[in-house]
Amino acid sequence: MFDSPTLEEEVAYMQCSALERINEYREHSDYEVLEHRLVHRNDTAVLCNEGYALRDTDLANVRMIIGETEKSKSLYINASNYKYPDKFAQEVIDSDFNKDFFDERLLQIINECRAGLSKKLKIKMESIDSF
Repeated sequence: MFDSPTLEEEVAYMQCSALERINEYREHSDYEVLEHRLVHRNDTAVLCNEGYALRDTDLANVRMIIGETEKSKSLYINASNYKYPDKFAQEVIDSDFNKDFFDERLLQIINECRAGLSKKLKIKMESIDSF
């Protein structure tokens, strides 16, 4: 690469690409941006699963995180009543949409996944205490 006659152009491209990714990651750390993207998603989950938008637990979870509990309720209820009921959705319903329960249980699930990945990939992933 360092002997390339277009080295300067390649470096400039890499810098631009890196900046684009940094901005994208910053956007994804904003839950309102994530909610907007999930509301307007047009991916395989939506296209291949009839009625998915009415039971989108990803969107329901983000709405719970940002405190939009009322907007998440119908999504969880529909997900729990689907032919393949969502276990987490049912837990949230059973808690009467309690935000503290939601936060604790989601954090527990995240840390269980991190522990499993740590073991599987033989890397150290510390537990987290907030999201």
